[in-house]
Amino acid sequence: MDKPAFPQHTVMPTWDKQAGGLSRRELFAAMAMQGFCSNPNRDENYETDAASAIKQADALIAELDKK
Repeated sequence: MDKPAFPQHTVMPTWDKQAGGLSRRELFAAMAMQGFCSNPNRDENYETDAASAIKQADALIAELDKK
């Protein structure tokens, strides 16, 4: 579930590592938060928004990972 959003695979003689910054979960949650914050009529309940963003990110990843 916590695969990188922007993976880069680097191979060097003594170093074989995948690096990527944000995970897909972090990226999708941030995008959901951006949507919540762009609503001028929203209640400013950041804790609820954050929890909802994570739930939405998890649901999206679960759907994307279905075969």
